[in-house]
Amino acid sequence: MDAALFEAMARLARPGGTFATFTAAGFVRRGLQQAGFTINKRKGFGPKREMLCGTLTEAPALSLHAPWYARFRAEGDDIALIGGGVASVLLALALLRRGKKVTLYCADNAPAQNASGNRQGALYPLLNQHDPALARFFPAAFDFARRLYDRLPVSFDHQWCGVTQLAWDSKSAEKIAHMLAMGLPEALARAVNADEASRLAGVPLTCGGIHYPSGGWLAPQQLTTALFELARQQGLEIHWQHRLETLETEDGGWRLRFADDSTAHHQNVVLANGHAITSLAQSAKLPAYPVSGQVSHIPTRPGLTALKQVLCYEGYLTPLSPAFGTHCIGASYHRGDTSVAYREDDQQENRERLRRCLPDCAWTEAVDVSAGEARNGVRCATRDHLPLVGNLPDYDALVRCYQDLPRQRQRQLDIAPSPVWPGLFVLGALGSRGLCSGPLAAETLAAQLCDEPLPLDRATLAALHPGRYWVRKLLKGKPVS
Repeated sequence: MDAALFEAMARLARPGGTFATFTAAGFVRRGLQQAGFTINKRKGFGPKREMLCGTLTEAPALSLHAPWYARFRAEGDDIALIGGGVASVLLALALLRRGKKVTLYCADNAPAQNASGNRQGALYPLLNQHDPALARFFPAAFDFARRLYDRLPVSFDHQWCGVTQLAWDSKSAEKIAHMLAMGLPEALARAVNADEASRLAGVPLTCGGIHYPSGGWLAPQQLTTALFELARQQGLEIHWQHRLETLETEDGGWRLRFADDSTAHHQNVVLANGHAITSLAQSAKLPAYPVSGQVSHIPTRPGLTALKQVLCYEGYLTPLSPAFGTHCIGASYHRGDTSVAYREDDQQENRERLRRCLPDCAWTEAVDVSAGEARNGVRCATRDHLPLVGNLPDYDALVRCYQDLPRQRQRQLDIAPSPVWPGLFVLGALGSRGLCSGPLAAETLAAQLCDEPLPLDRATLAALHPGRYWVRKLLKGKPVS
């Protein structure tokens, strides 16, 4: 045992937390005392003469393993959220459960007007053997999301019918082979051949792939709207049609100014407003970008009605939505674009993509996009496909503080924690898998805001840190621009 173990115990405990151990060894007693525990000796169990018990009175300031990825809690109970999607409402519910006073502002006149507003969205993890952060985060996020959706006290259309990601060409087959080599539990992901994939999907397929038995689809717009009503009933104060224009520090908090020139003051602010997350002076340099996309709504046909689960290829196709009587097929991808205008080229490409990937499957001819029914939305993404979760870094101060970071580390100097905007946080860049990553990302940020033990390991938290791109360069002594 060493000091790191005792410090970890103190870090993971709250003030008032207790411990008991069969040992009464001196180095254990001293280590626990140095970590902040008060110690009492008691009679041991059975033949054991003495044992140690104790309480964490107040956790001492502990040395940071990686101060450039430091995380800070919210001060006080007053928290404002900016955004009207599924991530912001999940965070609101998580904070309300913890007794916080939560106020939400949204530029739109109703919830789920952007990326959270589709009729159907697929739920399955993003797997990547070559990226340890993705390999750790998304399986955990998927499992958390499924358990959360199953216990929500709201109604929304969904089918946990399974998802099959097809190996439709040599490149996708190689990618899926790497995913299967991750050694994941079969309950999460397993290989299927063409015959089994056809049986599971209910339509003939000419290739196998990777199957996610617990995956499926849900209705994001229904879900988000229902969650906003639940949050309102639990005390969430909601202000629609409030587009945030500026943030200014004021009296230990933030002065919010909106497009209609109204203002509000809050101790803490969380930016969860999708692709608009970089629209403020404090957040303008975040490494996130918008992606516009069009999802086509297609009528069902005899060959298409048989589809029983979500198929993913170069795009995706959902089973029939009972509420709308349509399937969803998509989606187009326009990086850096914020247009939500209908595009006929995208409508045709959504259909052709399916036929291109499955050229020998006659049932794909039943896909009809001629009615021009579609929905366009804009999501926010990052280059590494991981969300931004945590304190908003003060970019200029961070670059100044760490401009000679390799030298500071080499000389073993005391390194300051990452400079941040006090009381300002971000939850964003959920990309195309927000239904999967959003619940765990929101729960992680809620735990951080409330100074609770965080539900992710240190390396994964570093990979979600909003300043990670800049820090990685600075750690290598490279300039940041």
